[in-house]
Amino acid sequence: MGDFNSFNQKSGDSINLSEIGDKPFTITAVEDSPYTSGEDSTPGVKITTEENWEKADGESVNKIHTTRRAIVSMLTDDKFTEALAKGETFKVKCPAEKVKSKSGGMGYYTLVAAD
Repeated sequence: MGDFNSFNQKSGDSINLSEIGDKPFTITAVEDSPYTSGEDSTPGVKITTEENWEKADGESVNKIHTTRRAIVSMLTDDKFTEALAKGETFKVKCPAEKVKSKSGGMGYYTLVAAD
């Protein structure tokens, strides 16, 4: 039987945030990396980390990508990007449970400081 996952899979220099679960990681840089499908584009980021991650194909990478809105918004904030540009790093994790919206909307994933 053939491997369906081998079709239309792009090999890149990062893994999806959902693949690392709630493991902590240290952010050293963030770059814009929108997800594009046809003419549609979704804002996204690629996060450079101190840690290395193993992709499904065995390749080791130190970048994580995500299009999760709350996380993209947090990581593209001017004050946050200025702190990164000055050399600050941030140890964070993405809890497995969604944060409940204060306005009663849908829950969402976010990053929190890691101990």
